[in-house]
Amino acid sequence: MKNSRTFLPSLALILLGCGPNNLPPTAQPPPLAASRFTGTCEIQSTPKLWSPLHTNQPVQPGSRLRTAADSFIELKSTSSLHRILLAHDSEAAIDRWAPPGGAAEGDAAIDVRQGLVLIDLPVMSATSKFELKGSNFVTSIRSAGPTVAAITSDGFVFVQTGTIVCISISPTVTAVTLNAGQMFDPVALISKPIPAASNQVWNLLSE
Repeated sequence: MKNSRTFLPSLALILLGCGPNNLPPTAQPPPLAASRFTGTCEIQSTPKLWSPLHTNQPVQPGSRLRTAADSFIELKSTSSLHRILLAHDSEAAIDRWAPPGGAAEGDAAIDVRQGLVLIDLPVMSATSKFELKGSNFVTSIRSAGPTVAAITSDGFVFVQTGTIVCISISPTVTAVTLNAGQMFDPVALISKPIPAASNQVWNLLSE
């Protein structure tokens, strides 16, 4: 009987330790995943280590991605309709990507380091922030509706739908607002209609 009295308090402590507040945390889905790709595509999740990309591979903030010639990557958000595509010979870093429902909902930033990145975004909330940057520019989505745009690493910005504010940093700081059918020329520092020959850039969205 003495042994039973000693055992019961110990059992109670064990049961308390298995209560709801002590359950292992639920695994959160990755904010982005590689939905499809062609050719040679790689991801760098840790510094200086590139590895082949796989279909449905999770892509976390802080990752870098790159494509070879005749290759592309499509990334999709796991919690929204956001879609990002890297064209051939391109490289980009996902600096920030906060999924809906968090404290920083809709906070996304992509560093376009080489080549071309396309974005296909749904309607976003008024507090959402979506930015793309390069060595000499920053672009910010300002649209109340869906946005489809293409951005090159050297600062050319093409807008199919939506509204984007493009800030060129060099040779002088210049801010230009682009609407559907317009592009930003970082050499002339002006906006102008997208030439018909440049509209082939949208083909990647439907391949």
